[in-house]
Amino acid sequence: TCWYYKFGTVVLSEVPIVLYCSDEVHTKLKPQVDSISNDFQKHSTQEDNVQNTIFVGNLPNKTTLKDVKKLFGIFGPILNARLRGAVRKELKTPKKLAIIKREFHEDSNHINAYVKFKSFESCKSALIMNGELYEKHHLRVTLAEDEGKSDPKKSIFVGNLVFKIHDDDLWQAFEDCGPIDRIRIIRDQKTGIGKGFGYVNFKSTDAVELALKLDGIPILGRNVRVSRVTNDGRANPSVKKKKLKKIFSSDETKQKGKKVEKQIKPFRTKVKHEFQGQKTKPSIQKKAKKKKRFDKKKMVIKQIAEQMMSKRK
Repeated sequence: TCWYYKFGTVVLSEVPIVLYCSDEVHTKLKPQVDSISNDFQKHSTQEDNVQNTIFVGNLPNKTTLKDVKKLFGIFGPILNARLRGAVRKELKTPKKLAIIKREFHEDSNHINAYVKFKSFESCKSALIMNGELYEKHHLRVTLAEDEGKSDPKKSIFVGNLVFKIHDDDLWQAFEDCGPIDRIRIIRDQKTGIGKGFGYVNFKSTDAVELALKLDGIPILGRNVRVSRVTNDGRANPSVKKKKLKKIFSSDETKQKGKKVEKQIKPFRTKVKHEFQGQKTKPSIQKKAKKKKRFDKKKMVIKQIAEQMMSKRK
């Protein structure tokens, strides 16, 4: 026979406590029960925070909670709103305090918000604000639970960005390719400064094909890298490698390669002999060897003749 710890209305049936167990056993099991309870409560809190909540990105950093509620209050009753993602002027300053005091980094011009509605219908209606221009900022509005999700087939990876780049800089660079769904610049969690790369999510795959042609264009003085995105949300450099492999394996390229090789071959031969120094002709080398042998033989004969003359005397 056993019983179970009960927390509120939740019964933790996976951690039974035997009725006749000693205090020592009870003490050992209690931390396990408390741990499960804390995990459950944490999970429940996270679900409550995400439910009926939208994420609003790229708001001007001068935006207040009053402005946020006024902007999204037309879609239905708002339970609460929170400002997040502030790029602080000083890292020592807590983020919440930086928002209250409006102490932001000079290179930052944005802030994010979470808006929790009373109903899911209001939450869904507010998504129409995604991509809308507010105070010269293109807003990124998604469900809080879908904040980082996107279709890789409709996305491009943009690398080699300047660290102080803003969402609207990328928007301006790629808006001619087609309708943009959202832009996400990857930033450092502590500082909020960009890491030098980001993603542009379009509303169609045709826009992606056009955007890939902009590989190497300058944005704020740096030539950026543009490539496809894999299913796991990363850059796909293999696409470019496959294209290069296809180009160099074609018959036309092989024929051109042979022609170039014929043109280069004589030049290579000349260069090869230019740095080998001056070589003596083989015929001259043979004559020099013969001369040395003849001189040596002559000296030996002379020595023998001198010895014979000395004996006769």
